[in-house]
Amino acid sequence: MVGVGAVNRPSILVVDDDPHLLELVRFSLEQKGYAVRVGGTGADAIRMAQEAAPDLIILDGNMPVMDGLDALKKLRMIKKTEKIPVIMLTMRSHQVDMISGYRFGAQEYLTKPIAIEQLLVSVKRLLTVR
Repeated sequence: MVGVGAVNRPSILVVDDDPHLLELVRFSLEQKGYAVRVGGTGADAIRMAQEAAPDLIILDGNMPVMDGLDALKKLRMIKKTEKIPVIMLTMRSHQVDMISGYRFGAQEYLTKPIAIEQLLVSVKRLLTVR
């Protein structure tokens, strides 16, 4: 028997190396009813998305070892993850970085610092489009 808490909620993978921002985003999304998993590296993004494909990925652009753009490129080369919508959430605010984000397959490119409401609107929009 399925319990009341087992309602099928949209799942979101949030990957950022800033634990404070990660917690804020996780908490805010869970308050809106989303199922949230978190990771801290680009490698986490790839591994976790392959293990259980989320409905949406929020990906930091600046992470050590493998940055968000490299992780995004790899996600787009994997059959299981190639069509998952991605929001890049990053400090990189130069136009060339934004263009690269979109070129490599991000559906949204948001720069930090961000009002959490702006992120929530983007999340809702992208999940509704799916």
